[in-house]
Amino acid sequence: MSAETNINAVNSANSNKNETVRLFDVDSYVSEFEAKVISCAPVESGYETVLDRTAFFPEGGGQASDEGKLGAFDVLHVREENGVIYHLTKEKFEPGARAMGKVDFKERFRRMQNHTAEHILSGVIHTEYGFHNVGFHLSEKYIRADYNGALGGEDIKRIETLVNNAIVKNHPVTAWYPEKNELLSIEYRSKKEIEGRVRLVKIEDVDICACCAPHVSRTGEIGAFKVTDYMKYKGGTRIFAVAGSDAVSLFISEHEILSDIAESFSVKREEAREAVSRLSERLSRLKSENIQIRRELLKLKSSNVEYTDGNLCFFFDSSCDVESVREFLNSVLQKCGGVCAGFIGDGDSGYRYIIVSERVNLKDKCRKINDALCGKGGGSDKMICGSANAEKGSIESFFKDFEF
Repeated sequence: MSAETNINAVNSANSNKNETVRLFDVDSYVSEFEAKVISCAPVESGYETVLDRTAFFPEGGGQASDEGKLGAFDVLHVREENGVIYHLTKEKFEPGARAMGKVDFKERFRRMQNHTAEHILSGVIHTEYGFHNVGFHLSEKYIRADYNGALGGEDIKRIETLVNNAIVKNHPVTAWYPEKNELLSIEYRSKKEIEGRVRLVKIEDVDICACCAPHVSRTGEIGAFKVTDYMKYKGGTRIFAVAGSDAVSLFISEHEILSDIAESFSVKREEAREAVSRLSERLSRLKSENIQIRRELLKLKSSNVEYTDGNLCFFFDSSCDVESVREFLNSVLQKCGGVCAGFIGDGDSGYRYIIVSERVNLKDKCRKINDALCGKGGGSDKMICGSANAEKGSIESFFKDFEF
C-alpha cells in the first residue's frame, strides 16, 4: 500500500518538525515507502540512519521493532529517541539521498493481530474484573500479559470466550492523537504516565488504551485467540496467549499431535483423552506392583548380606524408588560395624545417595563424606541424603577403606 495514504494526517500528528514522520501511526498497513536520508552515523554494530519519514515501527511498548529492507540492505533494529527514529543497518547511507523502505509486512501483520488481541484481552479483564494490565511482552511465539489481580481456571475460560466473541463481532479499530482538551474527557487505559502527545487506540465497545504500536483496522482480522497458559505472578496473574496466524499454527500443530496420539491408540481423536487416561491408570497400577516386587526382591537380597566390621555399599538402578532403598538399608544396618550406603542411578548423571548408621554420627561426618563423593546433602545423626558425582569405583573405594 502506498505511503501517501493519509499522509496529511500523519504530518499533522507530528508537532515537532525535527521528529521523524511516523507513517505507521495513521496507516498500519503501509509496507513500502520512499524517504530522504537526514543523517547516517556509525555505531558499534553498524550505521544508524535517520529518515524524514518511515513506516518502520521502532521497538517500544513491549513490542520488537519492525524488520525489512532499506534500499538493498537489511534493517536490523529500529529505535526512537526524542521523536527521532533510527534505522540500524550494516551499510552506510549518504545524507540527502533517497531511499526505498520495505517493511516485512507478514511479520508486521502477525504482531498487529497479537497486539490488538492483547488490547481486547486487557479491555475485557478490566471491564469484567477491574484488574489493570501491568506488563506486556510480544515475543515471536506468544503474547505475555500481567494483571494485578488473581484469576482462576473458570475465569480464564470465560475471558477467552469474551475475547473471541469480540473478534467475531468485527469491531472497528481506530488510532488517533486527541487534542489536550479532548484527552481530558476520555477515559482510557495506560500502564504509565505519558509525557507529551498521547496516541489512543480504540476498539469500539471493547477498549480504549494509550498505545504507540500498529494495529489491525477491524477485530475480525485477528481471526482467533487462545490462552495457552496462566499462572500466579507477583500477587496477580500472568497470561500467555496466541492470536491470529499464531493461533492457527498452534491449532494445526496440536491437531497433528492429537491425531498421532489417537492413531497410536487406534481410537478416534475425540476418544484420545479417555485412551490416555486408561493408559495412565494402568501404568500407575503397574508402577505400584513393580515397587512391591522390587521390595520383596530387596528383602531376599538383604537376607544374603553377610556381616562386616566395616561399611556396606550398594548400587541400585535409576528406576529404584528412594523408599525401597531406605527400607533395604535399614534391614541390613545390623550387619555392619560402620555405615550402610545406597546409591541410586546409572553414573552418567551422578547418583542420589542414602547413608544410614547406628554407630556413627553421620551429621558430624557429612561434610567429609560429601567432599569425598563430590556431592552435597545433609540430614540427621542417623541418616543423611544427597547427591554424588564421583565415579562408582571411587565411591566403592571410599567406603571400603574409610574408617568412621
